[in-house]
Amino acid sequence: MTVRVEAGCGVEAAVTQIPDDGGHDGIGGVGGVNGVGSVDGVDSGLTAGGGAEQKRADAGDEQAGAAAERLPEERVGAEGDQTSSRAAVRRRRLRRTYQLICVATVLFFLPVSFVRLSGDQYVRSVSTVPAEPVGIVFGAAVSGDSPSPYLASRLDVSLALWRAHKIKVFLVSGDNSTPTYNEPKAMRDYLEAHGVPSRLIVLDYAGFDSWETCDRAKRVFGVTRAIVVSQSFHVPRAVYLCRAAGIEAYGVGDGAAGWRLGHDEYLNDDAREILAGASAMYQGVFTPDPTFLGPQDTGIADALRAAAGG
Repeated sequence: MTVRVEAGCGVEAAVTQIPDDGGHDGIGGVGGVNGVGSVDGVDSGLTAGGGAEQKRADAGDEQAGAAAERLPEERVGAEGDQTSSRAAVRRRRLRRTYQLICVATVLFFLPVSFVRLSGDQYVRSVSTVPAEPVGIVFGAAVSGDSPSPYLASRLDVSLALWRAHKIKVFLVSGDNSTPTYNEPKAMRDYLEAHGVPSRLIVLDYAGFDSWETCDRAKRVFGVTRAIVVSQSFHVPRAVYLCRAAGIEAYGVGDGAAGWRLGHDEYLNDDAREILAGASAMYQGVFTPDPTFLGPQDTGIADALRAAAGG
């Protein structure tokens, strides 16, 4: 008797049942196996499937490896981009800071440059300045009745102008804000001690700064033409302010006193003049009233008549 047995996995076997001695049927042998080819096919299929899976796994490993290799490169690239971006931001900030410094520097020096250029073109020497009727001497510090070295040098320049017949009379203007401090008196005494008749000297006791000296010379004393006398670093500003006040002014400066007092003092004077430039520009543009205006004074007109009469 032959029995067909399903072996699983598509394997089918034919088994011959052979009677044993006890009269029972038994499995005597395998009559044949069908589907050997099927088993081989299964093995081949399993092998092929496993190979595909392995290939997919290998491909996944390769992709993971490539991704792992790319990750540091991408990180390095990202860090490089961030570094470049930060460098660009720093460059922009430095450029902006530099531009602001340049603008601030120009604005800082603009007033003094404008004032100096405006006045410099009218600055002359004692020998080259055109003759004018009045010499305006700007005040400076005094000690008691004695002028400071700066003020004495200004007075010496005005004396040189008078002796060269470049001016006829003197307007000495300074601070007399307290009874114990009197710049105009010290200036008059110095000029008289050097041979100038008192009738040719007019005192302005309220010339508290350069602008007030110029403005009062025009509005109080009626000066329309003059030579202004001061130190070389100051005289361009004095000329600018007097012209802003309506006086046709030229300037003659003294450059010796600053050097005699030392190089540091000379540099300090120039530094102060830079700061004074902004104030002078404001005064020249807006022409504010002086601290004390007062009534008209005929002192200059009287002194000119005296000079004309000899």
